[in-house]
Amino acid sequence: MYNVKWIIENRVILFQGQGDISIEAIEQAITRLKQMIEMGVAPIYIVNDGRYIKRHPVKIGVLKDLVSMGDDEKIQLILRVGGDNVTKFLAQIITQFTQGKKPVYTKTVEEAMDYLLKLDESLPREYSYEEDTSLSS
Repeated sequence: MYNVKWIIENRVILFQGQGDISIEAIEQAITRLKQMIEMGVAPIYIVNDGRYIKRHPVKIGVLKDLVSMGDDEKIQLILRVGGDNVTKFLAQIITQFTQGKKPVYTKTVEEAMDYLLKLDESLPREYSYEEDTSLSS
């Protein structure tokens, strides 16, 4: 399952995977993400949180879709939160081959938001995110 929602309305999107991820779930999440990007106001930032993914399909085409989601001109930056080393490695390789934007890696969503708020002073200081403690158990 993927949780795809605004952390800061029309500017910062949370893209958070949870549990065992199916290809269908990824495709649905990417469709939702694209709809949100269309509605959003540039520059848009994506916080891609992979800390709670237990199993992820390793189909290169699906990984390429995930990495290339940053190709839209409205997207300024993708911040990747957590995730295993294999996924990070594959994402880096695919980013190089697709000339995608290089992501910034953080350990938590709060760290990603701190980074963004320092980077872009036009972002509102208040944002909508609370860590779901049930996911870490």
